[in-house]
This record gives sequence, C-alpha cells and structure tokens, in this order.
Amino acid sequence: MLVDSATRKYKKENDKVVWVLVNVLVGVLGSFIYYFVIYLKDQKKSMNWFWFTLLGIFILFIVITLLVILAMPSGA
Repeated sequence: MLVDSATRKYKKENDKVVWVLVNVLVGVLGSFIYYFVIYLKDQKKSMNWFWFTLLGIFILFIVITLLVILAMPSGA
C-alpha cells in the first residue's frame, strides 16, 4: 500500500503526502485504511493486494509466534 500511495496520481499533490504518512506512521492499520478508502476503487487490483496483505499478516503472525515459543525458557 505504501508503494501504491507513493506512485498513484492524485487530484491534489497534498493527498500523496498525507497517504504516504498514514501508511508509514500508522503501519498495517494505515494500509487497511488506505485499501478501503482509495485502493478499493480499482477492483481488478484490489482483491489481489487484499489477499497478499492477509497472507503477509498471517505469515508474520506465525513467525512471531514461533519466535516467542522458541524464546521461552524450558521448564525442565
């Protein structure tokens, strides 16, 4: 979403700055906001990016969970 917000042509140049800042400062939540407010208008691309975003979040969740489990001291 950050790449799309930085490369998209907006009606006003200030919109680009605002959306890039939202994506950078708010993170994943900002990406979802951008997706539903701006990106969803382009139906052909939007569903592909939506599924890739969900897949990325799922993989990140698994990796963090595994790291937390591996970092726990063994009780034996």
